[in-house]
Amino acid sequence: MIKNVSDETIARYQLAKRFDASKLRFIWGTRSGDREDLAPGMSTALTFVFKSRSPEDYEERIVINVEGGFPVIIDVSAHRDPPILIGIPIREIRAYNKSSVSLLWSGDVTSSKNSSSDASTTPGDDLQQILSPWRGSPTSLSNEMELDCKNSLVGDEKLVETQLTNFGSSGRFFLISEANWHCRDITDLTDTCKLLTPSFSLWPAYFHLENNQSLILKTLFTPGHPGLHVEKIFIVCDNISVESFELLGDGVMFHWDFLHFSENLRRQSLPELEDNRFSNFFTAQLHPESLSVLVAVSNLSEFDLNFRWDVINDICLGVLPESGILPGNSTLTFDVFSRNYDLCSEFVESNLQLVLEDLPPQAIPREYQEFVEASRRKWRFPDAVEICVANVGVRLPSRTHSIISEEISSGNRDEENFYSDSIEN
Repeated sequence: MIKNVSDETIARYQLAKRFDASKLRFIWGTRSGDREDLAPGMSTALTFVFKSRSPEDYEERIVINVEGGFPVIIDVSAHRDPPILIGIPIREIRAYNKSSVSLLWSGDVTSSKNSSSDASTTPGDDLQQILSPWRGSPTSLSNEMELDCKNSLVGDEKLVETQLTNFGSSGRFFLISEANWHCRDITDLTDTCKLLTPSFSLWPAYFHLENNQSLILKTLFTPGHPGLHVEKIFIVCDNISVESFELLGDGVMFHWDFLHFSENLRRQSLPELEDNRFSNFFTAQLHPESLSVLVAVSNLSEFDLNFRWDVINDICLGVLPESGILPGNSTLTFDVFSRNYDLCSEFVESNLQLVLEDLPPQAIPREYQEFVEASRRKWRFPDAVEICVANVGVRLPSRTHSIISEEISSGNRDEENFYSDSIEN
């Protein structure tokens, strides 16, 4: 703010000539131009606009010559604000399509003010659910942070999408792994803008963000062995700053404990099996009247599992649903029922097998190999395997028991009809 403190004299002043490479631009509060007249007691605003592509601090001396008075000298110091990246995971994808890799980031840069991406939520959404892959709250990439991809079956893939928003100055960014950073030899960057590490892939590996712009950073977790996977990633910015964050993920092997069966399935202990070996043999009894039984199977893991039921004698026995997906942390109830009971009454027992399909072979422990075969149906893995997790022997009610039940039911109906006729008479 510049003010004429004189009571009588009009102040005439002019901005002194500056060098051509100046990075400052001025806006006068009265009119355009570098020559001004200011009446006694009046004031005007002088606005400095700084614009620079260099990350270095900038200094310049501004001289305003005043007619008949001393010049006004203003020392200006300026610097460009650094970029500030905030990352919020928005979703996890287990069924990942490799063919879309080269197209995923071409249109992902958007303005956060007008963005309608998947990160938008309704007021009722659970904040903790939105931030679930992070350990903690949304974290600036200018601080040490961790991006947790959680669990994935060994040999499987899991895609985590994270929205990065720049709340600071514009910047160009480049991702590099710790191994390449220390050896100064960039070998893990592909021509599709992907950063490849032994257990993780990230893209885009280099990008530019203006203020309040966002893009989707995609992280593909592909564990090749069980246990914790850790990878340190450096973010290099054109403001000569280097920050880092850690990628985390757990490789998990398949285990029988993934599934839990309802109590009406009784596990058999076979004498020929040793005590330390797993028995996946069960028995179930059909209800003598309905000739069916409900069986509940719970998936205690977080992985979606493809399943099918194999019926050894499908003329006598059926199950619904026969195949599908058993979602993680959920329970499905199956209806096991008798077909053509009159034709199958001589059979005491029929068998069902619950088979999990399309599993990565690397996720199957060695001690389970005797239960494993090549998968009949393969959706995601060319060498997928399937494993039989339950052999269910379904006992059919005897024909004698069924006849007795029918006679008792028929007798009850006759007795009810007799009482009804007596009341009417």
